[in-house]
Amino acid sequence: MHGKRACLVADLRAGNDVVKIPDLIAVLDAAGWKTDISLKEYGGESLKLAEKAAKDGYDLVIGYGGDGTLNDVVNGVMFAGGKSIIGDIPGGTFNEWAGEIDLPGDAMKAALDLVNSYVCDVDLGFFEVEGLTLPAHNGANGSDADEQGEEVHEKPKKAGKRRQYFLLHAGLGADAAIMAHINKPLKYHVGPLAFDLSGIKELPQQRPFPVEIRALNDSGNAEMLWQGDAWQLIVNNTRRYAGSIDISPDAYLDDGLIDVTVITSGGGLTTIQEAVDYLLLRKVDKNATQSFRGAHLSISVPATILMELDGSVVKLDDYLRKGERKALQQAQDASTVMVHYRFDAVPASVRMAIPRSYDGAMFEKPAHKKQFEKAARQHRQDEEKIAELEHRQSEQHSQQEQPLSSQKVEALQKQGQTVRVAGVGLDPNQKDAFIIAGTYQHKNDDKLEPAVVCVDQHTLVLNQQGEQVAPLLVETLPEGKPINVEGKRNKRGVIHADYVMMP
Repeated sequence: MHGKRACLVADLRAGNDVVKIPDLIAVLDAAGWKTDISLKEYGGESLKLAEKAAKDGYDLVIGYGGDGTLNDVVNGVMFAGGKSIIGDIPGGTFNEWAGEIDLPGDAMKAALDLVNSYVCDVDLGFFEVEGLTLPAHNGANGSDADEQGEEVHEKPKKAGKRRQYFLLHAGLGADAAIMAHINKPLKYHVGPLAFDLSGIKELPQQRPFPVEIRALNDSGNAEMLWQGDAWQLIVNNTRRYAGSIDISPDAYLDDGLIDVTVITSGGGLTTIQEAVDYLLLRKVDKNATQSFRGAHLSISVPATILMELDGSVVKLDDYLRKGERKALQQAQDASTVMVHYRFDAVPASVRMAIPRSYDGAMFEKPAHKKQFEKAARQHRQDEEKIAELEHRQSEQHSQQEQPLSSQKVEALQKQGQTVRVAGVGLDPNQKDAFIIAGTYQHKNDDKLEPAVVCVDQHTLVLNQQGEQVAPLLVETLPEGKPINVEGKRNKRGVIHADYVMMP
């Protein structure tokens, strides 16, 4: 992905990860991206920052935080017209999208993968409230209604600037209840463990609730798919749930469909055990689930059932129209009011940066699959070349080039900049060129700063004896090893290397 203009939307509440922003900027700069930073300071601001960046014409808008931050970036870009590419660098409590596309958890490695990405048109999920059904004995105007209850609908407003699209999943039931009661300071301190601790407290309070799921055709006609009691619904755009449960193994990001999994109810103790298995032990019992798929679905649940989108709890009131909100407030028991949600797959609605190292498993269209297959073939060919070069070097030293003088080698070892390697990636702008991400330690105060080394056709790559070796061997540099570098270093820590001495 060739560099242009990027905006990094970062969550200040990501804690220690914020200090890595200079490292990320250095990697993006080395790849040719001119990057600006927008810092989120309060809830909901990420969406506004992403929308502004997209409207300002940034080619790439990057979310640096958890799945909630990425959801905000997706919605912000969509509200601005959906033209900007969306990238992700994991830095939050939950990073399920990064897990789905095999993006490294380390920020600098993720940045290296980001600059070596394909741009893919990806489906999104979209939800809205279609209306309410009030119980028969509690009409909105205080009069009696028929046995089926009173329907409350209004003409839908335009999409508000709230979380209405989702990239990963929507959850209704126990997971949203747990997320709603997570201790926020504890979440930022212990990470995902806060979810488990909240689950231990909240799961015994959960009860099965009535659910109706209907398939909608393009004419708006509905077909009942399932009706019964459940304690959890998961509407998936991707495959995994809770980080590791492969809940929708046949889902694709480009099939124009969404998948629904219903975790059905059992007895009281059985229900709690199912909850523990799914949400805490990350186990799946297919006998306790029902699965459905469609492009347009209607799901009805009681108004008291909470919903989460991509890991963030949403408030029902934010999606109700004035008359619906009033009717719900007047209801004697909100649990008897049914909310009718509509979920739609929005095909090829957003452009996502997907690392070339990903195997492409969630894409079924040939145009997407071929590019990941091509990248995999190139990677195998590079591995074969590296093995051949290493074998050749082990047998004899190169006779093609004269080694550097002993004085030059000693000077490079003593006076060159020592960079400790964090990761290596391809330079997307040049053939047979590489970006080495790492840290540089000042000799006078021992302060660590980001150092990103650019290796191209002008760089001499050397072994410890001062003999020139193939630049391709840079890919074999192990994490944590120091290299000696000579070259010009800019203010963002990018070194355009003249010499690189391998360990």
